[in-house]
Amino acid sequence: MRGTAGQLRGLGHVRVVLDVRGVRAVDAEGLAVLRALHDEFRRDGGELLIRS
Repeated sequence: MRGTAGQLRGLGHVRVVLDVRGVRAVDAEGLAVLRALHDEFRRDGGELLIRS
């Protein structure tokens, strides 16, 4: 997930939507990664949206 988000940011995408409809559970490490990605996008003037 982090690699894909990084590639999208590198290609100039400032708004990324992450669809997690099929995800049944997320552990603390997964939540930390999502939070860090969200913060990185926001810091760079972008947006990471998480949809379920």
